[in-house]
Amino acid sequence: MKRQSQTRDPGKKLTLSLDAYCGTFKGQYNLPVKIEMVEGGMVLRLGNLVADVTHWHHDTFRARLRQRRLAEEQDWYLTFTIAEAKIAKLHIHSEHDVQADFVLVGRAGN
Repeated sequence: MKRQSQTRDPGKKLTLSLDAYCGTFKGQYNLPVKIEMVEGGMVLRLGNLVADVTHWHHDTFRARLRQRRLAEEQDWYLTFTIAEAKIAKLHIHSEHDVQADFVLVGRAGN
């Protein structure tokens, strides 16, 4: 499997505006993930985990955990599926053990 850094194409731009990717998502076991704009940057909150989120390429973002145990292995990649100009699904994955799908249940600010 190629490392995420080898597949990056920084020339690929977002499909939607940055704030359109923010909201509350729920996955298996009703586990909520919140992505919000904080002081001009995106932040992901999942339980007690907090990550700073930056655009990677196209509709994929990198979430860098603030409390890190390992180096880049702890980065998560957030890939959004867009349908009819709206977020349809969020897939979170890492190069190691994190794999999860979430659906949008609320927009930021609602």
